[in-house]
Amino acid sequence: MSMDSLELQKVLFDKTPLRSELVKIRNTSSNRFSVKVFRNHSFELVSSAISPWLLYAGMDIHFEYSDYDDSFTFFDFKDTEDAYFLWIDLLRYEVEDLKSFVLERVQELKSKTRKPILIATTGRNLSFGDEVFCFSVESLREEVGEPFFDLPRESLTGTKLSNKTCLAAARELGTKYFPALFRPALKAVAVDLDNTLYRGVLGEDGLTGIVLTEGHKALQDKLVQLAGQGFFICVVSKNDPRDVEEMFEERKDFPLRKEFLTVIKASWQAKSQGLRAIAEELNIGTDAMLFVDDNLGELAEVAGSLPDIHVLHAQDDACKTLRALSCFPGLFKAFQNREDALRQSDVQANAERRKLQEHLSHEEYLKNLGMELRILLNDAAGKTRIAELSNKTNQFIFTYRRYTLAQVEALMASPGSVIVSLHLRDKLSDSGMIGALALVREGDTAVLDELYISCRALGRGIDDIIIFAALQAGLKKLGVDKLRVNFVRGERNRPAEMFYRQYLSGYVMPALFIPRPQSELLTILHEGERDE
Repeated sequence: MSMDSLELQKVLFDKTPLRSELVKIRNTSSNRFSVKVFRNHSFELVSSAISPWLLYAGMDIHFEYSDYDDSFTFFDFKDTEDAYFLWIDLLRYEVEDLKSFVLERVQELKSKTRKPILIATTGRNLSFGDEVFCFSVESLREEVGEPFFDLPRESLTGTKLSNKTCLAAARELGTKYFPALFRPALKAVAVDLDNTLYRGVLGEDGLTGIVLTEGHKALQDKLVQLAGQGFFICVVSKNDPRDVEEMFEERKDFPLRKEFLTVIKASWQAKSQGLRAIAEELNIGTDAMLFVDDNLGELAEVAGSLPDIHVLHAQDDACKTLRALSCFPGLFKAFQNREDALRQSDVQANAERRKLQEHLSHEEYLKNLGMELRILLNDAAGKTRIAELSNKTNQFIFTYRRYTLAQVEALMASPGSVIVSLHLRDKLSDSGMIGALALVREGDTAVLDELYISCRALGRGIDDIIIFAALQAGLKKLGVDKLRVNFVRGERNRPAEMFYRQYLSGYVMPALFIPRPQSELLTILHEGERDE
């Protein structure tokens, strides 16, 4: 998100915008998508106000509408849209088991398409776990207050929802849910310190002179929450590193403690240099980072040096910053998984791994770590993480398939395809699921449809070992011995391209797969298939 977005940030988050203000903002984004809306009540009061929020997310959506249909039969369905959206008023039903009804309708739609599917429910609180990508409009009740419904106007508007509720739903859908359908999530949030995380300047006001206002405390709480969801929280500040170290040690009132921070870069260099160093250390692109600073000059310097990075302007009133951060596109996670809790400790362990590499030979290094690779086939319990990882990986990815959950489920269900997931741990940390590959059988050949490895797992010197082991397991599952590899060169998948050229370019045409003997430096466990 560029500097141009900062003016939009001010309009959208300095106060609650009116509908009359929202409809005047023209969406100029060239990133356009088409979404079919299946509904049993009107969505127009939401869609007419959603455009500015989508613009903030760097995208635009054209909505196609079905007729009103309580049964959601998907009559005369044509799979021509980029995604599908079910807008459901649950108060219209007297069905005893509404959850089963909704799940059955979603499964029916999944049988017709592999495109992303989102549902939004009104009138009842239903929990679907990770079975359904769902937005509950009921979650807005506390924020909206009264009137949540506007029943007297339902005959005119086509929905029980009030104008106030529809505006809040437009914001949530436009900045969180619809972007999550089409875009990879961000991976890191880098924050300034002075007048961003607290009021005051550390170097001038001293350790006890900086003030943690209620707004700044809430902002730090939000960053702690994001850390718990698996985002890397980093600091980039023009301060003496000793002062910064002391501040995080001594200010016990700070919710954001050092244990929640992945990297701290405190120096007098340009902040773009610190951000570039963080990206290299975390092995991620700057396009996967958000930078938060109160100084517009600093934001301009960063945006000019790192044009792909996302920026957010921290306000004097930290509550405004919190509102913008809470709705920042790419920071929303519908589902939590085991890897989210592991990510911070695994990155910190990478620093220890680098130290070992400096003093040991490659063989000694691998033996010292005691690495263990677990290979699972069609791991239904991990399908959400498999889909998520395919949409987050940018550097080590072969074809940019960006699987939806429905596509993962279809590949697992078909006897002619297999998804092989990879789980890695060593004596320093458990990395959890670090990658996956999908193979599709064509006659006597397995075609590599996609292969992706998390940036956290790269650079340990075992890429070839784990990938060849995964390929061998997948070919064995499909009962074939030939392999053909698909590869698409992208803007940032240079590591994958280098691996492809070195190890897999001989399989551009179907060729007999040559397995490698299992390395004594890595324990490989084949755990087969696992149900939910």
